[in-house]
Amino acid sequence: MHTITRISEERRKEALDLSMYAFQYKVKEEDIPEKLKHYSCQEIYGIFKEDELAAKMHLLNHEVLLQGKTYKMGGVASVATYPEHRRSGMVDALLKEALIIMKKKGQTLSYLHPFKISFYRKYGWEVFSSLKKVTLKGSDLRPLPSAPGRIVRYKKETHPAEANEVYEKFALKYGGMLIRTPYWWDYSVYSDYTLAMYYDTNGHAGGYAIYKVSDKLIDVQEYVSLHFEAARAIWNFICQHDSMVEKAEIITSIHDPFPYYLSQPKVETSFNPYFMARIVDAEKFLSQYTFNTLEKNLVITITDQAAEWNNRTYVISNEEVTALNEEERGHEAEAEGISLSINALTAVLLGAQKADVLAEVGQIAGTPEAISAFHMAVPDIKPFFYDFF
Repeated sequence: MHTITRISEERRKEALDLSMYAFQYKVKEEDIPEKLKHYSCQEIYGIFKEDELAAKMHLLNHEVLLQGKTYKMGGVASVATYPEHRRSGMVDALLKEALIIMKKKGQTLSYLHPFKISFYRKYGWEVFSSLKKVTLKGSDLRPLPSAPGRIVRYKKETHPAEANEVYEKFALKYGGMLIRTPYWWDYSVYSDYTLAMYYDTNGHAGGYAIYKVSDKLIDVQEYVSLHFEAARAIWNFICQHDSMVEKAEIITSIHDPFPYYLSQPKVETSFNPYFMARIVDAEKFLSQYTFNTLEKNLVITITDQAAEWNNRTYVISNEEVTALNEEERGHEAEAEGISLSINALTAVLLGAQKADVLAEVGQIAGTPEAISAFHMAVPDIKPFFYDFF
């Protein structure tokens, strides 16, 4: 049994030392105070052995947009253990404690960036968002017909308020995107990148790119547009770097039609699993989620190896969600419903996978009628996540 404690402000440097060791990076001595200042915005939990930090994790308090609603999300980051303490159950204890903490806070969702997908799947997290990376040669940078308006460049010191307005409208097109605070824009989004904003002839912002140019490469980390006019203008701005670069890399959503509309769309394109998510509190999440209109009640039995409070049968009607206890469950409820893991439930409800597809690969059990009813009940959601922690 491991004792987990919240790491105090005085001992945050020990958490930084463990991160630098485990993730093999170095923070300059003069930058350490600033790094520790950002740690104050996180909750850091650790396991100590003989008063020395052996393992730790960071929890971040975020909110995300799904179906136009705000959901509380607990971010898990910087999970690390010194090698002499690995494979002793410390990370297992930390992740299960994280779920308890997040449930108490009312965080119905949790996100993380995995070092190994199969490891976090054991604890209920599932891949929900992938990135599309398009790599182009300098000769591929050929402009589209020009778009009226102008491009203005900003650094984080001159960050325009309309950038977040554009981002939030863009986020409504997808499911699961982060609600960014001014602190998050400054701390996490910009780094040493530049934001190029497109304004139409009326001065309305319609899209932006976050990019930097170095070593003959233009690296576009965000390509955000509210309409095709903005997408065209931003692409043409990228093309204006053709005399400066030999290559361009653009990261966007797998749902974005780019580069289809280019004159030569046959370019190197890769799709990479990026972030994982899991439902922390099934009853609360299901109660907040908007299903399509149901012809009859859905009956769902969930298995969750890491969060026992989710191991129940839920009856979902157009008006409410009811969690059945063991006595109420009975064979009849299970026979007319479906059974699935918390992983599969998360993947389906966030739009990462379709219920009928997961049934085909053995991750959802039930009668064909019950699986079809569940499939039809879930609205079309396009999951996407640009941020990192």
